[in-house]
Amino acid sequence: VSVIIYTSGTTGNPKGVMLTYGNLQFNINAVSKECEVYNINDNVFALLPFHHIFPLLGTILIPFSLGAKITFSPSLLPTDIVSTMEKEKVSIIIGVPRFYNLIKKGIEDKIKSSKIASNLFKLAKKVNSIKFSKKIFKKVHAKFGGNIKYMVTGGAKIEDETWSLFKTLGFQMLEGYGMTETSPMVTFTRPDKVKIGAAGQLLNGVEVKIVDGEIAVKGPNIMKGYFNREKETNDIIKDGYLYTGDLGYLDKEGFLYIT
Repeated sequence: VSVIIYTSGTTGNPKGVMLTYGNLQFNINAVSKECEVYNINDNVFALLPFHHIFPLLGTILIPFSLGAKITFSPSLLPTDIVSTMEKEKVSIIIGVPRFYNLIKKGIEDKIKSSKIASNLFKLAKKVNSIKFSKKIFKKVHAKFGGNIKYMVTGGAKIEDETWSLFKTLGFQMLEGYGMTETSPMVTFTRPDKVKIGAAGQLLNGVEVKIVDGEIAVKGPNIMKGYFNREKETNDIIKDGYLYTGDLGYLDKEGFLYIT
């Protein structure tokens, strides 16, 4: 066991999730090497608390494993976040839907207040090209430091409208699905293989089966168990499959949809 991370308690009393070095290493390799999201030249923006597995892995362990840079904002005030992104030229943002929704609202208000911006936005949506959008929304990208490669989101399902807005502005948004018990990723969006509404494709080596609509997961990412909670461990892991409690389905291309 490498780390014991406590669940938030939304599904009952908090439980200590025992994650092994193998669990973490599998996810580090899957997201950085298999999905090719990170490299040594990246500058990852650390916004989320590290007692959650998603930011612990995405903003600390993966950058450390590659020797990439990690940037912290002096506070979570919007002015500090924006000035830090501008000054430090961050390339990857690890956030949750709520964070992106807040930014989305500010951008939408500015677009609505300008006829030129509204028309450009409609044109970009029609053209549907990241390259084209990056050119015409150069000022928006400059506000983010002009170096954003990926906006990564997880922790909850992001709204299609939010994803669509950032795509129209020329940003690549990558979504993952998982839970603390799967350390954390089960699926992840591969760059340039984006389906709005889907939570990415299965990581290599991970199996998913749908049992009465419920997503059940098997693979090297499954926790060792709950700390001192044998009954709860046996309730959630059956025949090697972890029953997530989430409902969803897989399409023919291996994209997972959470319903």
